[in-house]
Amino acid sequence: MNAEWKKAHAFAEIAETLGVRTDQILAAIVNPGMPAFAAYTTDADETLLFTQLLARDADGILVRLGEPTARPGAWEEIARQIEEGL
Repeated sequence: MNAEWKKAHAFAEIAETLGVRTDQILAAIVNPGMPAFAAYTTDADETLLFTQLLARDADGILVRLGEPTARPGAWEEIARQIEEGL
């Protein structure tokens, strides 16, 4: 998988669908024809990471697939992996 840095405005549609600001989107994976994945925080708790699958409905509008998943401890795991050079 190729990864690239994008500016916050690139996540506007995802942020709108999730109801968060673009600067709260930490990562997104978007492949045409497949559900998109987003990792993000919320105003309620910027220390808790959430993940969400999204897809286009019949009208082409981006919608959530199910409920978001809270990922307690994710920040610590990310920090550990960075420290270990993964």
